[in-house]
Amino acid sequence: MKNRNRMIVNCVTASLMYYWSLPALAEQSSSEIKIVRDEYGMPHIYANDTWHLFYGYGYVVAQDRLFQMEMARRSTQGTVAEVLGKDFVKFDKDIRRNYWPDAIRAQIAALSPEDMSILQGYADGMNAWIDKVNTNPETLLPKQFNTFGFTPKRWEPFDVAMIFVGTMANRFSDSTSEIDNLALLTALKDKYGVSQGMAVFNQLKWLVNPSAPTTIAVQESNYPLKFNQQNSQTAALLPRYDLPAPMLDRPAKGADGALLALTAGKNRETIAAQFAQGGANGLAGYPTTSNMWVIGKSKAQDAKAIMVNGPQFGWYAPAYTYGIGLHGAGYDVTGNTPFAYPGLVFGHNGVISWGSTAGFGDDVDIFAERLSAEKPGYYLHNGKWVKMLSREETITVKNGQAETFTVWRTVHGNILQTDQTTQTAYAKSRAWDGKEVASLLAWTHQMKAKNWQEWTQQAAKQALTINWYYADVNGNIGYVHTGAYPDRQSGHDPRLPVPGTGKWDWKGLLPFEMNPKVYNPQSGYIANWNNSPQKDYPASDLFAFLWGGADRVTEIDRLLEQKPRLTADQAWDVIRQTSRQDLNLRLFLPTLQAATSGLTQSDPRRQLVETLTRWDGINLLNDDGKTWQQPGSAILNVWLTSMLKRTVVAAVPMPFDKWYSASGYETTQDGPTGSLNISVGAKILYEAVQGDKSPIPQAVDLFAGKPQQEVVLAALEDTWETLSKRYGNNVSNWNTCNGLNVPGK
Repeated sequence: MKNRNRMIVNCVTASLMYYWSLPALAEQSSSEIKIVRDEYGMPHIYANDTWHLFYGYGYVVAQDRLFQMEMARRSTQGTVAEVLGKDFVKFDKDIRRNYWPDAIRAQIAALSPEDMSILQGYADGMNAWIDKVNTNPETLLPKQFNTFGFTPKRWEPFDVAMIFVGTMANRFSDSTSEIDNLALLTALKDKYGVSQGMAVFNQLKWLVNPSAPTTIAVQESNYPLKFNQQNSQTAALLPRYDLPAPMLDRPAKGADGALLALTAGKNRETIAAQFAQGGANGLAGYPTTSNMWVIGKSKAQDAKAIMVNGPQFGWYAPAYTYGIGLHGAGYDVTGNTPFAYPGLVFGHNGVISWGSTAGFGDDVDIFAERLSAEKPGYYLHNGKWVKMLSREETITVKNGQAETFTVWRTVHGNILQTDQTTQTAYAKSRAWDGKEVASLLAWTHQMKAKNWQEWTQQAAKQALTINWYYADVNGNIGYVHTGAYPDRQSGHDPRLPVPGTGKWDWKGLLPFEMNPKVYNPQSGYIANWNNSPQKDYPASDLFAFLWGGADRVTEIDRLLEQKPRLTADQAWDVIRQTSRQDLNLRLFLPTLQAATSGLTQSDPRRQLVETLTRWDGINLLNDDGKTWQQPGSAILNVWLTSMLKRTVVAAVPMPFDKWYSASGYETTQDGPTGSLNISVGAKILYEAVQGDKSPIPQAVDLFAGKPQQEVVLAALEDTWETLSKRYGNNVSNWNTCNGLNVPGK
């Protein structure tokens, strides 16, 4: 490992072969900014003070990514229609309803001069390049600006902060499906009755599952707060479940990630169809997020510590992340970060390294505000009718008429949607509200940390639900499930909205001491694939997100535990294996084997299971690049789809049955937009096939009174009929790729 490190250092040193200097501005202290690009074009900034360092950062970002950053700014502030036209009016409205500009500006105004110099220097650097572009647009202006007929605007600190707020806070720490959950619960109560409906809801959307694998070992730490979902109170008014739910009201995207710009009705139809086809892993799903494994000195071979981080943002051109080196003013860091944030999300400073994955803690609640029928704009809180805050917003539309609308806010947060028939407005309350800029700067300041104590001081200031990871040159490793989380009233079911009348207001925020964390675990490693941080920790309220016995992180754990020690190359190889692993094989193969053990060898259903038994679960492409070498995923895809239709889907009333129908396998020709996951339906089915071994009470028999074996065999019969009809009786030809109707060789 020492030779490997020396080789890397020498290679980087040799590659820093060209640079230029920017003159210091007159109003700033005398200093030189040196920009050095390596052989890959990645910039390294050298400066003696903070303003100059981040000036150089902003300058190179504008130089490399001016159009991307301009559209990121517009996408996070809701000004896309101004340059792309009327198709993006709804998108802009949704964005503006989701943040409060004055609150962000107030946070910036309260910054210390040193922290302000980070944002101001960055903005000034952006503007310096924009000024240069404006002097020679024929040569320097990116083509996309000419294509769409507009020019870049100047930047200010607010814009720099909003890139982080919009792409990190609002993407990875703002998810909730409480209103959708409430609609589902309403439908379940209509079908099963009040008590049984709640029990079935707990079966579909449990909050805590003791069998869920955890990043922190059970023997090292358990979450101190307990939640008994059997005794939870359904506190909010039940809406009509034919109302457009937020899940269906999100902007639809195509396989390339681009917004489809559809009408409201067509958008909902598209989202619903995408969910039915691909579930939470498909085009309508939530971010596939990231994985991580950190190996400490007791398990690393030829290294003090090894950190492998796999951020899975999706495919973008240019990339979602930006690589940078910052040297000077107390910084000496190299890494990369989404949308060129001033703080590097992934990197090292020569002493420590850090990374992250989405945490999926529940930091967002929905409050159902009771509206006044006599006084529009008023809501009931603590026995008084209180006037909502409001602001008028105007959407400027390219080649169209401007549109003005009102954004409303209560003491709990911005209003998401309103049901006038029940005089109810739903407000979103975020535990990180007011801490967005501090969270960004926590990422910036942790780049200077030299040990676990200094690093966790910044982790405590990071309010978004993000997992942070640590390793240092002494072989120490650590993990913190960062974020601010509400201290809820007793009886508050965090999966569902609660009344906003005051009774259910948060008592405050939980102290950082309660955040799950571990330093130098006994296992010698830390692994996470967006799974539960520790035993008894409550999951996100997202209906499509369950922590249970079926979890993809077990594939990482299995590989790391196979060897007493791992080299850097072996740790890196875990990516290759987990990326190609069929996640359902090990979960359901015992069930399939048990169901077919009594069948004759000639029975096609047994032959299918024996094919799966011989397979290691790794999907490798044939030379044609279109077909797998093995038929295993095709078999499991069709079988699991049939099983879900016969079990979970049949138990759930329409239109919510579509939430659970997808098997989780990729179905688009463009391939996956990130790593695949076990579908929500498959996770629920897995608990059902465990029978009495599952800690989740089976309120409704998903097998509808039939023996489990009978249902499994019927789904295998469906699998044989479907695939043999499509590809013939030779199972080796059932090697479809990405769910396409492409026969094998």
